[in-house]
Order: sequence, then C-alpha cells, then structure tokens
Amino acid sequence: MANIWDDAHWWLATTLAERLSEPPSRTDPRRRERGMAKVRALQERRLPHGAVASLDALCAAEQSSVEELTAALGETSAELKSRFPARPEWLTIIRAAWTAHEAAPVDADARCLCGGRPTRGHDPVRSLLGWVAPLVRWAREELADRLRDSPVDLEYRHPLLSADDDTLLSMVQQPALLELETARSAGRLCGAAPEDRFACFATALANPCTGARLLMGYPVLARELVEHVRRWIEVRHELAVRTVADLDLIRTLTGTTAKGLDAVVAVGFGAGDPHRGGRSVTILTFEDGVRVVYKPRGAAPERCFAGLVQYVNEAGLTHALRPVGVVDRQTHSWAVHVSVRPCADAEELRRFWWRQGAFLALFYVLRAYDMHMHNVIADGEFPSFFDLEVLFHAPADFEDDGAQIARKLRESVLTTLLLPQQRIAQDDEGTHQLDVSGMTGGSCPTDRETRRTVQILDAGTDRMRTVRQRMRPSRADNLPTRDGGRVDPADIEQVVGGFVDCYRILMTTKDALVSDGGPLSAFRTTEVRTVLRNTSEYTELLTASWQPSLLRDGADRDFMTSQLGDRGELRQEAFLRSEVRQLRQGDVPVFQVGVAGTALTDETGELVADFFSTSGWAAATARVAALTQEDLDAQVWCIRAAFATVMVGQDPPPLRLSSTGAGVYRPERCLDAARTIADRLLATRHDDGSGPEWATLNPLGSEHWSIGATDLSLSSGVTGIALFLAEIGAVLDEPRYRVVVEDLLGGVLDPDQEPDPEDLLGCTTGIFGDLGGLGYLLARLRVLWGPGVERRAAPWLAAAVDRGLADAVGGDVLGGAAGAALTLVTLHRTGAVEASREMLVRAGRQLLGHVPEHNRHAGFGRGDDGIAYALARVGAELDDPALIAAAVRILTLLPSPVDASAGDVSWCRGLSGTLIAATGILKLPLARAWREQLTVVQQRTTSALRSSVTGPDPVVRDDSLCHGATGLAEALMLTVDVPGGGEAMWDRSRALLAAAAERVRSDGPVCAAPTGLWVPGLRHGAAGVGHALLRAYAGDRVPQVLCPAGITSDHAL
Repeated sequence: MANIWDDAHWWLATTLAERLSEPPSRTDPRRRERGMAKVRALQERRLPHGAVASLDALCAAEQSSVEELTAALGETSAELKSRFPARPEWLTIIRAAWTAHEAAPVDADARCLCGGRPTRGHDPVRSLLGWVAPLVRWAREELADRLRDSPVDLEYRHPLLSADDDTLLSMVQQPALLELETARSAGRLCGAAPEDRFACFATALANPCTGARLLMGYPVLARELVEHVRRWIEVRHELAVRTVADLDLIRTLTGTTAKGLDAVVAVGFGAGDPHRGGRSVTILTFEDGVRVVYKPRGAAPERCFAGLVQYVNEAGLTHALRPVGVVDRQTHSWAVHVSVRPCADAEELRRFWWRQGAFLALFYVLRAYDMHMHNVIADGEFPSFFDLEVLFHAPADFEDDGAQIARKLRESVLTTLLLPQQRIAQDDEGTHQLDVSGMTGGSCPTDRETRRTVQILDAGTDRMRTVRQRMRPSRADNLPTRDGGRVDPADIEQVVGGFVDCYRILMTTKDALVSDGGPLSAFRTTEVRTVLRNTSEYTELLTASWQPSLLRDGADRDFMTSQLGDRGELRQEAFLRSEVRQLRQGDVPVFQVGVAGTALTDETGELVADFFSTSGWAAATARVAALTQEDLDAQVWCIRAAFATVMVGQDPPPLRLSSTGAGVYRPERCLDAARTIADRLLATRHDDGSGPEWATLNPLGSEHWSIGATDLSLSSGVTGIALFLAEIGAVLDEPRYRVVVEDLLGGVLDPDQEPDPEDLLGCTTGIFGDLGGLGYLLARLRVLWGPGVERRAAPWLAAAVDRGLADAVGGDVLGGAAGAALTLVTLHRTGAVEASREMLVRAGRQLLGHVPEHNRHAGFGRGDDGIAYALARVGAELDDPALIAAAVRILTLLPSPVDASAGDVSWCRGLSGTLIAATGILKLPLARAWREQLTVVQQRTTSALRSSVTGPDPVVRDDSLCHGATGLAEALMLTVDVPGGGEAMWDRSRALLAAAAERVRSDGPVCAAPTGLWVPGLRHGAAGVGHALLRAYAGDRVPQVLCPAGITSDHAL
C-alpha cells in the first residue's frame, strides 16, 4: 500500500482557489480546450432547484477571469502535482491513519463504531462506514490526546469521542454504492445470496488496502473527510472544555448533580444544522437523567425575550407564558431541556392553544421569522420555544416583488411560520402538500416533503442503491398530547383569544414597549440571524455535492457549489462568496445582523455595510406604532385564513332551513346588511395607487387553498367585487363606492395602450373569469354610468375572448366554452365592446360539440344546464332556432345515473342551476315555441327543490351565491309562478335572505371557503352575499348575476 500515497491522482483534490493562487499558463491550447470541455460537461448536469450552471457564477465566486478558470479547469493530475509537489497535509493524515490502522488491531469498541462486515441486528447501511474506519480511529485518538493535554481527560468509550456516523455516512454513501454496483456488475462479489454478496463487499471495503485504493478514485472525498474530522475534533474539544468550565452554571440552571464530564452518559450531536465550522446544537444527558441543551452561540435574544414575557405577564395576560430558561455565555449558551408532556384535561389543552396565540402576538411584534414545528415543544399546557435567533427580521429590497397584497402578507403574522402554512408542489406524480408550521406542522398524515430526498432501497444486499423520494417530514414534538394521543388541529378560537388578549396589551402600552428601559429596548444591542434563503436550498446542494462524479476533481465540486449564488436577486458579491465558502466547508450558511444595524455579517466579520435599507429595530418599532384595531382585525383574518388552508373539507356547520325563518324578512334589513358588507370591503381593500386589491383564499385545484391576492375574475376577483360596489353605489347614490370601482378600472385598463397578446395568455375568458368578468363589469357600468367607460377596453377585449374560446377545452360556464360564449353575447348585445356576428357563429358551432347525447349533468356553472343557456343566448343573438332547440334538448335529458347532484340544490352543480337556466331560456322571445318542454323542466325541478328544502336534512352550509343560502333563495324566487312552487317557496326564499342578513349583521356572512371564512369574492364570498341581499331590496334595479348576459333588470330574471 505504501506506493499509492504518491500517486498524482490524489492531487486532483486541489481546489480552484489553490490552483488560481499560482495560475497555470494560459497559452497551452490543449489545456484551454480541456477546460472548456469540462465547463460544457458541467453545464449539462442537473443542478438542485433547476438552476442552470453558469461559468459567470464560478468566476464571481473565485474572483477570476474566464481565461484563468478554463486553464485551471483543464489541468491534469500530473500537471497539478508538478506545480504543487509537496504532499498536502490532508494526504499526510490519510496516509498516517491508514498505515496505523493496517498495522494495529482494532478493538471491539472501535469496530462497532467504524462499520465493517454487517452482523445480526446491525444496520447494514452503516457497514459502509468501514471504508473510513482508519480515519475515524485517528480522529478519536487525536481528540483524546488533545483532551489529555487540557483539564479534561476522557476514556476512549466516552460518548464525546463517538464517531459522527450520520455526517460521515452522508459523505461516503453515494460513492460506496457506486462501487458496490461496479463490483456486482463485474461479478467480483462472492456469495450465493444478495446479502452474502453485500457482506463480501462490506468486508473488502473495510480492508485498509482495498479501501485506500478505492478512496484514491475519489480524492475530493478523501480531502473532505479529513477536513470534516478535523472540524469534528475542534468542536468536540471546545464542547468538553466549555462543559467543564460551566458546570456550576449548568447545575444551577438544571438541577443536575453532575460533577464532571464522566457524569455525561449520552451526547446528542446535530440537534440543528451545522454552522460556523460544523458547530451545532447538542444535547447532553447526565447520569442522573437530567438533560441540558448546548448552543454554540450566545443567548442574548432568548434572554431579552424572557424579559418581554415577564412584561406581558405582569401587565395582566390572562394565562401567563413561560419562557425557556437559559444561561448566556456570549460565545455559547446553555438552555433547559424541555420534554414533551401531555395535557391533563381539556382545560389545559385549551390553555395550550390560547398561549400559542399569545406567543404569536409577541412574535408578530418582534418580526420573528422561523417558528416552525421543530422549534416548539408541547410541554403540557405550555408551548416552549427554544430557538429565538431569527427575530427583528429586516425587510430586504429584493423581497419587494411589487405586489401590494404580497407585501401586506409578508408584513403579517403569517411570516412567523407559527401559523399553518401549506407548501404545495406539483409534478407528474400529482400534488403534494407539506405543513411545517409551529402550530399544526406534522398533523396531516398525507404530508410529504415538497422536495425529494435520498433514500436507500434493498439495504444489506448487493442491489442496495439510492433513490430520490418524497418522504414524511421528520416527527416533531410541537403538537399537544392528551390521553396518549396527539391532538390536532388547533382550537382556532383559543388561538384567536390569546392573540387578541396579548395584542391589546401591547397596543395599549406601545409607548412603554419601545421606550428607553422598556422590554424591547434590551434587544437593541443584540445580534440576530437573518435568513436570506431557505435552508432546504443549502441542504439539497450539500447533499448533491457528494455525488460520486463531483468527488473525483476538486474543480468539479467547486463549480457546482458556486451555482447557488447565481439564482434570485441576491447579487451582493461578498454575500455570495460567503455562501460558497461556508458550503464548501460543509456548513449550512448562516448570516447575522445587529438588531439596530443594517450591515450583513458572518463569522468572519462584516460583509456588506448597508445590505438592508432599514434596521430590524426600525421595522419593529414601526410595527409597534401601527398596532391598531384595524391592524388587529387584519391579523385575526390572517390567523383564520391560515387555519382554513389546512382545514379543507371541514365545512362550517349546516345552516338548518328549519331555523332560517327566525329572522323577520324586511327589505330594509337586507339593504343594511348589504351596506355592512360593502363598507367592510372598502375597509379591507389595499390600494397603493395601482388599483384596489383584497386578500383572499384562492383555490389550488380541488383540494388545496392558498392565501393571496384577488385576481381579476368576476367569480372571486376584483371585477366581481367592483360589480357589487357599483350596484350598491347606484342604489344608495353614494359616490364612495363608485370611487373604488373607478380606481379599479384605472389600475386595470390603460385607455392609451392595448395590452400585448402575451400579457393576456394567462387570463381566463369565461363570463365568470378574468376577461369575461371585465367585459361584464364594463357592460353593466355602461348601464349604470352611461356610455363611455367601456371604450377603455375596445376593441381588444372581444378579440381576446374569441381567441380564448377557440382554445377552450371543456364546455361549461365556469371553465369552458359556454362561459366565453356568454361573454361574447354580453359584449354584442349591449354594444359595450364590439363583438362580431362571426364570433358568435363560431361560439355556437363550438357549443354544439358539447351537447350530451343521452344524459346530462345538472348545474349551471359546472354542468350541462349552463351550456344549454349559453346555446340559447347565442341562438337568440343570431336568430338561430336550431341553437335554441339544442339547448332545450339538453334540459329535457334525464340526469346522468352517476350524477351526484340528485339532492344538490346548488347553482354550480345542482337544481338551482337547472331552474335558473330553464327560466332564463323561457324568457327569450325565440324560445316560445318550446314553452311546453321548458315548463315541464321548471315543474320537475321545482318539485325536486321543494322536496329538498322542506325535508329534515340541511341542504346548505354557507351563505354564498354558488351553493349557499343566497343562491338557493335566488332560485326559489323563480318558482312563484311555477305549479308546485307558489307562496310557500317564495316565503322560504325570503326566510333564507332574512337569516343571511342577520348573520351578516352579527358575525358576518358564512362564505363558501373552508371553515366559512370571510372571503371578498362574488361567487363564493361576501360580495355575492351582498349582491343577493341588495337584490332583495332593489331587485327591479339590480339584475341577477347567476344568469349572466342580461345586463339590465329587464333582461335579467
């Protein structure tokens, strides 16, 4: 084995920085060509997060020119050894470790810590560590020697000297398995069974001669292993010395009776990410069972936070909060180890959630940023937060994406990560969700990591290999337990109650909070961590850096680790170089900023003097100054919205029709309720001059929701809200509502410039969509305000809708051709925007392709009834009886046997939609020839509706137009002249509206969102409820929007 240590192949581990310290000649064309070939090969690699490899990024990281880099990349191993003839120090250590290991026997303790041939009950994956057993043994002996030279002397079996198996395994696993595959394919493994062949490989891997020769094929790995164990020695030695020096403080903090390191029986390394040279949070367990948490950083933020907790407790907080006890040693700190305890009863459980809400208020004021599920422990009725280094988050310029709602949400309680927060990823395998929040993270059994992680398949066999899979998130202790089981989801009302109570204390004492000597002023001199990228980006890059192909040449690995800096708007070169440096030493990069400062720093000192435009202290004091009842209401909505995103399917309690008559129907009360909704819409809008927007819940497919801004659509966006505000403004003759609508049009439409077709590619064209909603709004405003306003969108709007119609896949109103056709009818009939007859002809032809042959699916929005209505409206505009006949044929078809709408009374998929479509068609003059058939449809549907709304079972769960009480009321009104309808159905519709008005006046409308959350939109939300209640007062002036294309009340139902 002696002759391998001078092989030039080891010199390929030379880093680019070392190669460039004495740049090679740039005149050799073959070297330059080899360098460019290497660049091209590296640029073809699949990089984490879809990043594209960039030579410019490498130039920035190495502060070098393209010519110098390509020359360095093109050097051979012999050329490198010739330029750097001295044996590198790391290689000297490798040689010494392997030589000593070959010469001396390994005791049983060292063998079990260093891998080798798998034995019964032994994890076969850890057998791969036999490859690096010589280096592990060398490191343990080096550490023991260093400790003997200090006041600390430990036995060889002490847990402080145990191998860092997890990190070492992450480094060697991929190249070891590649060698396993190579040996298996070449037939070099002995044994009849797959397990025997793996044992053969593990034995060979643990042989010093074989292991050294294999390691020479991965010189970068060899070097990184040495660097890792040297950091390991330094960190362990530092921990041992600090533990001995601080024992008196640890005894006072925890109550342990330990008198020395010999009382430590377990050491849990890696309780957090590695930072600053491999340092991480560590948990020490003493022989008396007491545990203590060691943090390789000071605890000034935690110490100041304890003072703030004491302040709100003494100010009269209903349930006192309890901070985690700490000892701050500036360079490091110690904290009480908190263990999970169950709640004894329901009261303790309620207090737990209440305290979570109170903590949320504190974290909101402190601009906390990282309160995820692994940062909180459910200790009975006390939530305990043990890592508070990400406070006073200063807004960075690159975070401003210009979207006003996005800015508002970034400045809300949502950014603490304590509230539920669904991360959604979509790929060819479907949609995947993950909630890592402090309150509800880990509660959903279907949660999967949004990124695939490396997993082992067929462990312990010669086919053992790695694959990338989505896994369940690692278990956390954030959820409370009771009666032996975890309790979830959270008690929302208790969370809100705790938040409101603590918020009001902070709001009423905000001057004292920030005054000199106040509880926040203590933070001013502290330093906090700032998170500029998701940690997952760093960890994925670190994992990828151990790919075998990157461990053969140091230039390859340096190239790949430089690529993270070329993504996003983080363009400060000093920051990017620090990221690369920290990654290359195996750390998750970490950065700090003084609470009262703007300079970005790392462990080496200041990087960028004015990285932030404002300090965290200034941002926090501004937030304290802005604590108001209006802000409290906004944050409470965010809390409820956050819980709604993880409570999909948990509908509000049914609105039992037997009790809806409790409210007396009075048109004036309906008008008051509509005004209440309109005023709240005005109060909750956000407008920075680019037009009003509202925060809302947006559906992501059929099973997920996200918090974001309203879109343009009539269904749930700003045009639907503006329609309601325009209607109530006209009825009440109050200009303040019209002003908001005019602001919206000013932000959406440029009268002097048509939008580029590319800008409209993502816009939906149906009547309830983006462009269709805009067209409907403009047409209605032409009636309300007079001609002129619609000219802002002529003539591009109709053409864009026509293009969208041609691309429509489905046929329905909400997502397909029928919706686009109704938009064209609206524009053509009212003259608001020119829509040609040829467009309508194409629309009718396309709709005929969606006529069902045998059975129909009920419903206006999602069913065939809406297609029938659209066909009839197009036929009426074109004076084409064939289209009317096709529409009637659809309505007279029997419902599909698999249709789930038999008892569905909704507009979108049920009986209300059928009745509205039939009645709307019947009112068309051209449809008189089919009156008998349409009347039969009306009677049949009215009979079914009557059975549903007079039966014992509840039929609606919310107040929405789409499938709630107000939409049902709109349909029931149409039955007054239909046999089987009459006064009873009319009375029921008025009872529905009266009850909805009472709910609006008391607690607000129950919207068609998870948990009934207030959302502003028309079809599912408050604007639609307001629109229906306004029609209850002024139906002769406000057309029904559920049967669109009729713009005046004469044209509507």
